Amino acid sequence: ACEIRSMPEDDPRRHWDPRRTALFAVFGFVYASGPGGLIYNKLYPKLLPGRPFLTALIDNLTNTPFLYMPLYYGLAEIIKDVAKNELFTRSASGMLSSAFTVWASNFPEDFK
Repeated sequence: ACEIRSMPEDDPRRHWDPRRTALFAVFGFVYASGPGGLIYNKLYPKLLPGRPFLTALIDNLTNTPFLYMPLYYGLAEIIKDVAKNELFTRSASGMLSSAFTVWASNFPEDFK
């Protein structure tokens, strides 16, 4: 909502996309209640107590590119299939392959 309100009235991108909202809601829930919660609340404090710079460095080189972004792109593929009523028409390996392809092609862009 904030993004839409901040855009000029005549911007063609100014519309609400419920699929995008669903993607961010599902991703936030899955990541924060699963691996994100475990990593940030259990793993990092135990392995790297009092070392915020090192924690951020390790997080940016491991967790973000190899867990956070692949999970996001995988869920984006599921949301796309749900929107097209094709959720169960692709195999899990086909969906993972598609998510991996999107992740790999966006990998350089995600670090700019």
